[in-house]
Amino acid sequence: MKSRALSKMLVVVGMSVFAVGAAVAAHHGAEPAEKAPNLEKRAAEGKAAKAYLEKKKEYMSKKMEKMAAWHLSMVDKDGDGKISVQEHETFMNEHFKKMDANADGFVDKEEMMKGAHVHHEKYKKDHQEAHRGDHSKK
Repeated sequence: MKSRALSKMLVVVGMSVFAVGAAVAAHHGAEPAEKAPNLEKRAAEGKAAKAYLEKKKEYMSKKMEKMAAWHLSMVDKDGDGKISVQEHETFMNEHFKKMDANADGFVDKEEMMKGAHVHHEKYKKDHQEAHRGDHSKK
């Protein structure tokens, strides 16, 4: 008698777990197999998306590496490949003075925007000059 009641209870629990799983899957947009005839197409699209994301990640990693090298070249005055506290403070003080157009000891929003624009243009120019040789090698 006890084993029969236990069996019924296990069936009820199993059905409940299945129902909860189906509800969760439906909530997250999963479709029953009969409603998803293009599984191969979806798998191919997933592989293509994954490949695209891997290429994008590699591109961004290279771009960040180039930006870090550029910033290092701007700040590392002794050329040892590291930025000391003194080099950082000197760079920041020089940068602040350049941004503080009216020399009032403060950088307001207008000065900051202008400084950001100048900084961005300098980076673009330096980046283009640094990579002119790269394109001629190909």
